[in-house]
Amino acid sequence: MIDFDYYYRRRYLDGSTGISITTGPALDRCDDDQIGVFDYMLTGPVFATPVSGRRGTTASTIARPTSVAARLWLWPARSMRLLQQFDKHGRCTHFRVDFATPPRRDADSIYQTDLYLDLFAAPDGSDYAIT
Repeated sequence: MIDFDYYYRRRYLDGSTGISITTGPALDRCDDDQIGVFDYMLTGPVFATPVSGRRGTTASTIARPTSVAARLWLWPARSMRLLQQFDKHGRCTHFRVDFATPPRRDADSIYQTDLYLDLFAAPDGSDYAIT
């Protein structure tokens, strides 16, 4: 277990910004110069409403059942993050890919900024929505 501090900044279309902060204990599955994989409990408000977006030329909606834990995948050289969320039984509820700045580290903290485009995927990979 490690002390985990992750700051994710979102810039909204109206020009405002918000920062989601994830802090606390995390299981460090891998953390080297190629990839970082961290498991942690979700403690703040969790969005559980379905997400609607585009799948090719059609609309698609991905369910987001209530999640209690997450696995965060970060690649230092890639402009993205992958977030896999789990329910209280340990089952994957959905995947989320956020296109973001490469993660920046400062001591024990990690920082990223959202670049607006997101992809949500069903846990079995059968459907996705681009938002």
